[in-house]
Amino acid sequence: MLETKVERINNALVFTVNGKPIAPLAYVTYNPAGGRYGQFGHNDVKLFSVAVYMGDQGINSVSGIRSFRPGFWKAEGEYDFSMVRDDYSRIIEHEPEALIFPRIYFDVPVWWEQLINPDAGHHALKDVAGEAHRKSAITLDYLKT
Repeated sequence: MLETKVERINNALVFTVNGKPIAPLAYVTYNPAGGRYGQFGHNDVKLFSVAVYMGDQGINSVSGIRSFRPGFWKAEGEYDFSMVRDDYSRIIEHEPEALIFPRIYFDVPVWWEQLINPDAGHHALKDVAGEAHRKSAITLDYLKT
């Protein structure tokens, strides 16, 4: 099992894997299907990141930037992680030694917002920290596997 940490070495924060520093480079994409994982892996980049969206409203409430694909929370008690599995498989296919960190966007789905407060209208990200959201949101133990 790998042990990953962020450590302070010579007054700098450094990613370490099993006690060894790794290059402070990561391949980050919002388009995993068109990812260039193999090209980066061949150049010793081992850290990869993909976006994982819980809902469908957006990733920035100020700019209005929307999710780049559907979220995994489809309905109350219904989750579809197939895109996450596909992303991870695509990365591992090209770079078997990859270290993957998901960027999880906890935007509330439109259906959930309408269920909780049908008269509120559209206000992306407003209720993420609210009591109703915390009570109904899933735990992300799935992503540990």
